[in-house]
Amino acid sequence: MVPLLMTLSVLLVAFQEPLQIEARSVMRSELPEPIPPQVFHEGFALIEVQITNHRQEAWSFDPEEVVLRNPKGKILKQAVGTDIAPRLVDYYRGGRPLYGAEAYGGSRIPRQTRLDSRSHPSQAGSSKVPATIGQEIRDLFDSYRLQPSTLEAGESVQGFLYVQSKHSGTRLRGGQVEFPDGLRASIR
Repeated sequence: MVPLLMTLSVLLVAFQEPLQIEARSVMRSELPEPIPPQVFHEGFALIEVQITNHRQEAWSFDPEEVVLRNPKGKILKQAVGTDIAPRLVDYYRGGRPLYGAEAYGGSRIPRQTRLDSRSHPSQAGSSKVPATIGQEIRDLFDSYRLQPSTLEAGESVQGFLYVQSKHSGTRLRGGQVEFPDGLRASIR
């Protein structure tokens, strides 16, 4: 016979409404318009995470404490805007992003040009990159990043976690997003 106290605690756990955590690896075709697709070519992957609190009490988390694993169980290093921006600055010329054949046709800005990249934005036709472009790229990625939050009952939050990975999209399906309190979700 099962003790009554143990039975009640199992029932309480069963009736407690859980957190709903969804995670998916973003493919190039699913990128929000302002995010440059070159982010994938520079060795980063984007994991979109949506969390909904169906519990009665508030739940807090910090994305810095989240662990991401690839499908083989290897821990993926998280990246932030300051990690990504220096790698993407090369894809900007005259203050505008390069896309398509222009970006992939071998027209990357030479490294020596980047060293004196404190040019003024008025040099729109030049091959120099304004110093503000790096900050704009950092701000762009930081604005889409999953932010530390306290979710009250019924609230949701959504954002991206960036990881350094040679793989993205379907190749990260089956990986894990793990929160410090033991909650986890499979990446789809």
